Amino acid sequence: MTSGKKKKDGADELRGKAEQKASQLLPPEELSPVEVQRLVRELRVHQIEIEMQNDALREAQAELVESNCRITDLYDFAPVGYLSLDEKSVILEANLTVGKQLGIGRGVLVGRPFPNFIAPDERAGFCSHVARIFRDRSQQAFETRLIAKEEGNELYALLECMFVEDARGKKQCRISVTDISDRRRAEEAVKVYMKKLERSNIELENFAFVASHDMQEPLRKIQTFGSIIERRYTGAFPHEAQDYLDRMMKAAKRMSDMIEGLLEYSRVGTRIKPFETVDLTPMVREVERDLEILVGKSGARIEVGRLPILEADPDQMRRLFQNIIGNALKFREKKEPRPVVKIHAESAGDGIGPASGGKAHRIFVEDNGIGFDEKDADGIFALFNRLHGKGAYEGTGMGLAICRRIVDRHHGTITATGKAGHGATFVITLPERQPAED
Repeated sequence: MTSGKKKKDGADELRGKAEQKASQLLPPEELSPVEVQRLVRELRVHQIEIEMQNDALREAQAELVESNCRITDLYDFAPVGYLSLDEKSVILEANLTVGKQLGIGRGVLVGRPFPNFIAPDERAGFCSHVARIFRDRSQQAFETRLIAKEEGNELYALLECMFVEDARGKKQCRISVTDISDRRRAEEAVKVYMKKLERSNIELENFAFVASHDMQEPLRKIQTFGSIIERRYTGAFPHEAQDYLDRMMKAAKRMSDMIEGLLEYSRVGTRIKPFETVDLTPMVREVERDLEILVGKSGARIEVGRLPILEADPDQMRRLFQNIIGNALKFREKKEPRPVVKIHAESAGDGIGPASGGKAHRIFVEDNGIGFDEKDADGIFALFNRLHGKGAYEGTGMGLAICRRIVDRHHGTITATGKAGHGATFVITLPERQPAED
């Protein structure tokens, strides 16, 4: 039945009801002139009221048409594609954007199975998703590859699907289609870059290890022959020559220490052990015992609070605290009161750990040593960086660089604050649980 015939039938039915009511009224010849006049006036009022209602209806209809046009424009020209599917995944309606995405007109899309536009190897998965949406009346979002008609191009799309049922019980799956091809291409490019970077880092680490190992051999010979000369010819050299020999031996020792530091730096990423549960409190106590000679000479006091238990490489954790505590004892003024090193920890909260999203801990190492200028806070972790002359304090400038590399490997962070002449504070943030290593 057409909409025009429905309207005519409805009007005829309304007319019949009106005539039936009119037949129950008094016939016109029985009405007095006053009643006739009153009825005529009421009819005129009703006529004017109906005309006003008609004007309001026409205005409301015009606003509704305009609103529908705006909604249609928003639907058709939205930045994402929209379409509706029935339970057999046949397209019931689609906007212009999804037609543009697939390179096919909207009129041609309607009535076609949407899985025809899914990459063949992902169609079964898509159909399974749609079946689940209709079965569970749920919402789902997933990524897939779509096949565009023109030249068989592929595009990566995010499909956000929702089950709907209208007042007439008609069931549909409504889908928004977002083109994420640029994002996926960028992700793939990053993956390729990261693999190249990883290979490059391994090659650099291997080079550093081999080069450092080979460089130690001639240095050992210089040190060996220098020691022989010192033993055999003590007192035979002029003072100036002896001074040159001493400088040569010190330079060789310094170079050997730097090479050892470089070797250790390269081993942080190559010679590694699996992560295991480590209680940092007894470990730091062990480090204190390892440094007992330096502690005894300086008269230092080391205060260790309760430290966390976490997943870590125990050897690297030991080296981390050995370097930081050793620096605190080494970098101090001789005339200052005895050094004090305080080590304590606090929770860093949830959700800031690695990929696991677990807990993390913040560990503080505070000292009352010589400190440093705040402008050097980041530079102190650089390779071979020394804030003081070679003669002022021992060291190669490798210790803190090794510390940062160890912390990086444990998916944490290390920062430092200080003030010249007023000590320094190192803050190490480490996750309680480590993500699975590749």
